[in-house]
Amino acid sequence: MRSPKVFLALLFVIGVLFVVGLNLGAIHSDDQAFQPPGWVTGLGRALVIQQPLKVGDLRPAPASCLQKDTLVVPLGSVCTFGIGESPFTLRLVSLQLIQGASATVTLTQEETLPVQKTLMGAETTTDTNFKVYPGKAHGTLSITCLRTEGAPACLLALK
Repeated sequence: MRSPKVFLALLFVIGVLFVVGLNLGAIHSDDQAFQPPGWVTGLGRALVIQQPLKVGDLRPAPASCLQKDTLVVPLGSVCTFGIGESPFTLRLVSLQLIQGASATVTLTQEETLPVQKTLMGAETTTDTNFKVYPGKAHGTLSITCLRTEGAPACLLALK
């Protein structure tokens, strides 16, 4: 019978100490702000640096849509590029239309909304700047070369 009383008394003392500790912490909560060490901040910054998407990260379908370092989309056609998964770095898709009248670029990723942008004319400087988030599998980049009379196939370059 003595053991439950000791346990309850000990539990009561721990509860009182917890309440006193909370009150002391609340009184001194604004004394100093916590500053993480510099190496922690540097390591975190290195993991979230935006890196450009590389041609090697793309898996074209059909294979003829990727020729050397250029994305080639025939008029009125769609080329789909699977994007390889990266566990750590945020990658930036920056495409420039170097030939063709206009192209629609759509980026879809797992658990995110699709992002779409239309590039107009090779002489304009419209770029895409889509973010490919780390850890998102099954990312897909779809490019449609819009049919315009007398225009050549769309050629796009990763920047």
